Amino acid sequence: MEFFFSSEVDKTALFQMHEVGEAVRISLTDAVAKSTLSELDVRVRYIPIIMKAENLARFPARSRLERKNRIFNCCPQLDIQIFLTGTRSERVAVFVNGLRECGPALAKLGATSEQVAEFDRILDHSLASLTSG
Repeated sequence: MEFFFSSEVDKTALFQMHEVGEAVRISLTDAVAKSTLSELDVRVRYIPIIMKAENLARFPARSRLERKNRIFNCCPQLDIQIFLTGTRSERVAVFVNGLRECGPALAKLGATSEQVAEFDRILDHSLASLTSG
């Protein structure tokens, strides 16, 4: 499994998103590399959409599965207010929880139920480790 991270973010939340996104990227990439998921021939593109209310219609959530290419484009809309006024822990939680929709997509791309459960545990562990202390 390979991860690719990007985002569509309003400039007012860019710094906060980048700070959280980089920490989550490092945590997840390391954890997946040490797991059975590393053997799974799948690519996950995580592209959260963090926009002000007036721009949400122009930037809808658009997650989609590309079975032929073995890619899941995970593109949820995340709450910009958390990135503007929330704590770092709240931002991490929203960012990580946006990845929760990957589980069913991974199963459709051939992940076993154990691998899907392992992915969920990795998300839980990353969330806990990045928000503690």
